[in-house]
Amino acid sequence: QGFLGEAEWRHRTELGEYNLKIAGIDQQTPKDFDAIAIDSNETGRVAVMSAGRFDLNDRWQFGWNGLWQSDGNFAKTYNLEGYNGREITNEVYLTGLSGKNYFDLRAQNFVVQDDRIDQDPFIAGNQKLEDQQGNAYPVFDYNRVSDYPVGGGEVSLDINFRNIHRGDPQVVNNDGISVNTDDRFHGIEGNSQRLTMESEWKRSEIVNGAVLTASLSGRADAAWMHTGIPSPAVNPLTSNDSVFRGMATGMLEIRYPLVASDSYATHVFEPIAQVMVRPNETHIGEFPNEDAQSFVFDASNLFRRDKFSGYDRVEGGSRANIGFRYSATFRSGATLDVVAGQSFHLAGQNSYAVSNRDTVNAGMESGLETTR
Repeated sequence: QGFLGEAEWRHRTELGEYNLKIAGIDQQTPKDFDAIAIDSNETGRVAVMSAGRFDLNDRWQFGWNGLWQSDGNFAKTYNLEGYNGREITNEVYLTGLSGKNYFDLRAQNFVVQDDRIDQDPFIAGNQKLEDQQGNAYPVFDYNRVSDYPVGGGEVSLDINFRNIHRGDPQVVNNDGISVNTDDRFHGIEGNSQRLTMESEWKRSEIVNGAVLTASLSGRADAAWMHTGIPSPAVNPLTSNDSVFRGMATGMLEIRYPLVASDSYATHVFEPIAQVMVRPNETHIGEFPNEDAQSFVFDASNLFRRDKFSGYDRVEGGSRANIGFRYSATFRSGATLDVVAGQSFHLAGQNSYAVSNRDTVNAGMESGLETTR
């Protein structure tokens, strides 16, 4: 295709380092590429790439990573180092960590490098995959844990805010022709913001060898939508109004760790029982689900208070979790960990039930949609 030129500037300072890369080519025979590929329609192609990280002090870090290119697939086609993947995250961030407290503020643009144009069956014209990808301008996380006991326990505060923009809707359709009840709307066109604030008080006591933990938590969510016109085909949200919801949870947990040692290993067997009492989840399907789409019920979330993977959903209804953890540390240095148990829906509305699907059907066929 011709001469591919690359230039790079690197600079290290007392606080960190950054780099700037430039690459370009004047394609001589673009028609050698597949006729439906973006590459076949380009002659002059240019990319500018930069990354940096600075440790402002022992608590704060500032950095960025970015790719700008003249078309949607140049860096991937020519295997530009560090930017040749299908998905690239352009971001600028500020992160702080001090003891048990955490701060993270970042803006993110997700670049999807693809050599074709994707056709959306519901929207006239051609939609690029990148236009269906949501971008976060910005996303904010803050978590603080009390330094001193409050009521004999620990108090934590968790705040999350996200503003998502998407140019085109992203719909996973079973047959690509008509709207089905099992369609999943992974992305809603337009803008949506959500603010979540949650506080929890937790206290643990040892009673006759058992570890008893009690916790009380309260959470509030607010969402503002400026999406496309509500439509069953591309936007299942019922309206663009503001939506608010709250959740309060009381939890009691009992653990009884048993320890044994022999000439081969040290064994820890710990039965666990939890009971959570809370009201029903409200406004299911009225909040765009951007960060709680991935849901698999397994040992990693068996004993979590809220099993959803993100903030856009919140678990409601009363539930009990029963099981055990077993770990063995062998003299050779090898370890073995086993977690097993079962979750029971006790009362109220089951957030994972088929009748309570959201825009992506999170929780469907997870094993939690029934009472046990």
